Amino acid sequence: PVTVWEFDWDPQTSQLKMKGPPDGWTGTRDENDKKLTIRNKFGDTIVHSPQPYVHHFFLSHVQRECGDLCAFLTTELRKRSKFGKKIRCWFDQKASIINKRNMQIGIKHSRAYLLFLSPNVWRSAYVCFELKTAISLQKPLVLVHNPDENSSSFVSLEKLKEEAPQEFQEALQTVTVLSFAFQGPECSRMIEGLLEAADLMDHYQPDS
Repeated sequence: PVTVWEFDWDPQTSQLKMKGPPDGWTGTRDENDKKLTIRNKFGDTIVHSPQPYVHHFFLSHVQRECGDLCAFLTTELRKRSKFGKKIRCWFDQKASIINKRNMQIGIKHSRAYLLFLSPNVWRSAYVCFELKTAISLQKPLVLVHNPDENSSSFVSLEKLKEEAPQEFQEALQTVTVLSFAFQGPECSRMIEGLLEAADLMDHYQPDS
């Protein structure tokens, strides 16, 4: 049995006020799939299925080099999500508090880890910490590389792999690497590659 409580929302104070157990509602939680089911005395039933992840992708990057790419990808993934299956990204510009603990929590509760490659990626202590955390948690790893040589985020892919810290060398040998694109078929291939790597194609609504 689950205790069901009722709340009132006060728009003036932006606070919830507890009213107590509502009349006629009872609840149970399934021990196997953890689904929560509540019913009232009129026979109405509400079933809540817990989400396996808070975020689908954790976006790791050097802000001054790839912040615009992260913002674009976050928006694009949301636009190409099926109804009721919005693809969510952990993106530090959207986080209220940025510190190592919150980064760890963000990675732990994300389906996959996505790293934007750029010239200073290995000089970022935060990026290296995030990648080390993702590897330790055995998250699917995806690297995104900008092939535009005129972009501030462009870097030789071969050189970057060579310069990677020794502790990441093994993981980088088998990781998925995708080319970034803002539009056209190349953008669709990037999105599809990300979702395939994270086993999330059932969330995908192709761009019409």
